[in-house]
Amino acid sequence: MDKVILNVYESYDYSQFKKLIGNRNVENVQKIVESVNNVGRLNIPIIVNEKLEIIDGQNRFDAWKQLGLSILYIICDGYSIKECIKMNSTSSNWRLEDYINCYAEHGFKDYIALRKFENKYGKKLSNGVVRQVASGKIASVPNNEIHNGTFRCGSSEDEIENILEFLSEFNIPTTIRGNSKLLYRVFRFCYESDLIDNTRLYKQWNEQASQISGITDIKSAAEAVERIYNFHKKTGYVFIATEYRKFAEAKCCAVVGGGRCGWNV
Repeated sequence: MDKVILNVYESYDYSQFKKLIGNRNVENVQKIVESVNNVGRLNIPIIVNEKLEIIDGQNRFDAWKQLGLSILYIICDGYSIKECIKMNSTSSNWRLEDYINCYAEHGFKDYIALRKFENKYGKKLSNGVVRQVASGKIASVPNNEIHNGTFRCGSSEDEIENILEFLSEFNIPTTIRGNSKLLYRVFRFCYESDLIDNTRLYKQWNEQASQISGITDIKSAAEAVERIYNFHKKTGYVFIATEYRKFAEAKCCAVVGGGRCGWNV
């Protein structure tokens, strides 16, 4: 006989179960409700800890409660948000914003700041651009850095806010919006560079950006910004593409300890 390790309990007392602080927001409950109505319930228990906080199965719980069905559950003593994250780290259940919300709700100050910036600027710039700026990285923030709680802001919140405000001033034509993250990388460099008059850049870009096309990589994005910035400039031509490449290589080499990155970043 195989050994019985865990018991499955059944209850109609919905009030005794609690949402685990940091667990993702409930979604797709209606799909589960429709599935149960159409083909019946799959009796897969939810997992709770000794406090009856739901570790896994929040959507199933809400769907069963909505339908007036009993709650099937397994108790795993000592389970916490760490186990909740671990269970979902190899599945598609949790999105990056779920991890950010989780760590923010548990008081991780860098995630609290990141969530604030995403809520304010994510719609305009995209969450990916916001994460990159907040991290101080020149390239995208790896997903596992968000997942495992090691994300850190690269500078003060005031400086991050200033950069995001600056980037938000630039209008990206719909014809090149698919590569807007490349342009924002170049604009961020322009913000930090002493060689560039950003008032001129902003004016030139918003007057002429509709003429831009053919942006496929960071090199072509930097060259496009360079052409617009220097258009009708009589003196002091700035080689933005060349300067950006130096900036990117210096940033990357400072992180990885050597090597040439060039247009890969």
